[in-house]
Amino acid sequence: MNSESNLLPKAHVPGIPPIVDLTLEQIAAGLDEEQFTTEDLVSTYLARIAEVNDEFNAVVEINEDALIQARELDEWRRTQGRKSILHGVPFLLKDSIVTTDKMQATAGSLVLIGAKPSREATVVTKLRAAGAVILGKANMAEWANFRADTTLAGWSPRGGQAKGIYYRGARPHVSSSGTAAAVRLGLCFAAIDSETDGSMVKPAQAHNIVTIKPTTGLVSRASCIPLADTLDTIGPMTRFVKDAAKILKVIAGKCIFDAVTDKIPHDFEPDFNAVCSGITLNGIRLGVPTNFFRDEFPESVLETFARALAVLEEAGASVVHEANIVGVDEYMQLDLWSKEVVMHTDFKTSINRYLQELHTNPYGIKSLDDLIAMTKSIPEEEATSRGTELWEAARGTTPDDANYLFAKEREWRLGNEEGIPGAIKNLKLDALLMPSVPKQSTHFAMFQGTPIIAVPLGFYPADQPLKKRTNGDVYESGPNFPYCLSIWGERFSEEKLIRIAYCFEQLWTPKVTIQPFRMPITELKDWSAF
Repeated sequence: MNSESNLLPKAHVPGIPPIVDLTLEQIAAGLDEEQFTTEDLVSTYLARIAEVNDEFNAVVEINEDALIQARELDEWRRTQGRKSILHGVPFLLKDSIVTTDKMQATAGSLVLIGAKPSREATVVTKLRAAGAVILGKANMAEWANFRADTTLAGWSPRGGQAKGIYYRGARPHVSSSGTAAAVRLGLCFAAIDSETDGSMVKPAQAHNIVTIKPTTGLVSRASCIPLADTLDTIGPMTRFVKDAAKILKVIAGKCIFDAVTDKIPHDFEPDFNAVCSGITLNGIRLGVPTNFFRDEFPESVLETFARALAVLEEAGASVVHEANIVGVDEYMQLDLWSKEVVMHTDFKTSINRYLQELHTNPYGIKSLDDLIAMTKSIPEEEATSRGTELWEAARGTTPDDANYLFAKEREWRLGNEEGIPGAIKNLKLDALLMPSVPKQSTHFAMFQGTPIIAVPLGFYPADQPLKKRTNGDVYESGPNFPYCLSIWGERFSEEKLIRIAYCFEQLWTPKVTIQPFRMPITELKDWSAF
């Protein structure tokens, strides 16, 4: 991993807050007022990565041109003003998001080293146009955690095993573990990530940060390595709701290279920034689908959730309890293959498309069959011990199979009238709220691509017993593990969800605040010349 983070820091300057606590508005103001430069920001983040990445494996690659880009952006600001509020702000990208610079985009795999489509990801192009710095790539579970049931979440042969940051041995959670850890540790200002089924909201919870998982189609997925074209979405990870909203405003919109963005309504002109201005929720109706999490969480979590509901009620919202999702019981009784056949089939179709569209393809892989064979041929992929059984199951699927078509029809029902939108519509709600991210709940948001926001809520008590995951030597829960408030909505209801999330964030006071067990110590003031 290349970086220039060994440069000597500049003189200390008092008065600059810890970099991990800076908001987007504070960074923009600091740059505008010449308290520090983009080069100072990039240097600070590179130094922080160098301090702790050996412990957490959060970052897999540094953009070797990041400091050059920073200096160019500083010169642009001096001579032409800032391009946007993101001008000079450093971002990390999930390793599945393609750039046309020297960095790789491999979804954690060694098979895709050197392989790229002809176009950069639309989301990256938008960030660059807004003046953002692409700092590097974050580690992820290989192939978005879709290779084998035995593979530990957060592992990739390219980046190693990503680690939890609140307890040694804690599960970092599904594919976006590196990006979430990097945001909370202050290894970047923000990150751009993807989700199919929980890959953003679960790591955000595990690392005590904010994420907005947008409606599928609100943000282009063009030139991003897919898990399933019909299900994937792209969104921001940040420390604060308002910052995530501002980033979403920049990256959202239609794209000629992603047909799913055509589903954005013609009259959809949200102002995500404007809804981050008040702390009242008068007229907002919130539902609690108790049947999704009954008996799942300890009393400490439920008590904190009840306190959160009271805060929202004090802000003017009304809360409807037992706003249950009709299809939960049906779905929970399905066998595993009935739940997975759609994702397996769509993965095969999507990855075949992506591989066939590659502009550079050193290994010449064109299909899932090629991918399996090449993965098994590379020792570092550890195919013998870690397996490829999810791929093996996917290779036999076809989109005209009766089981697939029946499952698609069922998922349409469970994603509409018998799912989250149905509960919201039938009870005239604005959103649903749940403590944490209940098991299999993200499936219901995946079915029809409905949005979720995760906001930090609390921490398990210090005497919470450690609980190991059944298929790995990692801890699922334990002392001081964070959990979130999750906010669920209908398609393209992000404006409502952001308003609720922002209001809650402003009013909420957690009983305790726990820091990761190891944090970098390099600060922006160590580099600033002002």
